[in-house]
Amino acid sequence: MLVAVDDSDASERVVTFVNEFFAGLDVDVVGINVGHGPAVWIPTGLGVGASFYWPYMGELPVPDEDDFAASRQEAVRTVEASGLIDDEVVAELGDPVTHICDIAVERGVELIVVGDNHKTGWRRLLEGSVTSDVQRRAPCPVLVVP
Repeated sequence: MLVAVDDSDASERVVTFVNEFFAGLDVDVVGINVGHGPAVWIPTGLGVGASFYWPYMGELPVPDEDDFAASRQEAVRTVEASGLIDDEVVAELGDPVTHICDIAVERGVELIVVGDNHKTGWRRLLEGSVTSDVQRRAPCPVLVVP
């Protein structure tokens, strides 16, 4: 079973459910957190006609390996701090949906457990929904904890 966790309230509900429902059963649990890797920040204007001084006229600064290592360590800490009874911790950087589905395929996972943040309206339109996207793309059944 692959359990996606982050620092949200939905993730706390997922961890509580998994720990209580699957306690004592012979189930391999893999906890995954997909963090945002270090990115180059490019300032945007506040409106039409607004502009900012941008000191990088040539090359953009590229995050080094230490930046990626720090982000990956934070992802590991997120899973470990969740309280999830896990057999293994996976920390990835990038798009959560892609990594969750890829890890499920690589590990031969039979169930993915995710939480629902109850996004609606504009928030769902602007931010998207990892839960909905995982449900559409998952290679196995997905259990959504409300």
